[in-house]
Amino acid sequence: MNGQTEDIGDFQLPLSEGTINDNYKLVGFILLKDALKRQPRMYTLSIGGMTRTLPRLLTGTGWKLCLVPFYFRVGSLHGQPAGRPQAVW
Repeated sequence: MNGQTEDIGDFQLPLSEGTINDNYKLVGFILLKDALKRQPRMYTLSIGGMTRTLPRLLTGTGWKLCLVPFYFRVGSLHGQPAGRPQAVW
């Protein structure tokens, strides 16, 4: 920013037992709080839609969220036409 390099963090896939067990529902918030303590400049992508748990947690803690268009194109792999079974070794 302004010619300076800045460190940022990517808050990605904060999995916890709270997803399936309400006894641990605060673990996601604790993970976020710990991550922000370690790196206050954070972003996240692929949150699965604004009504899901993670976006609601983020907006509840003051994050500003916006939709980012995602373009996915099926192409060829190692010269094989798309749509055919492909083995990757």
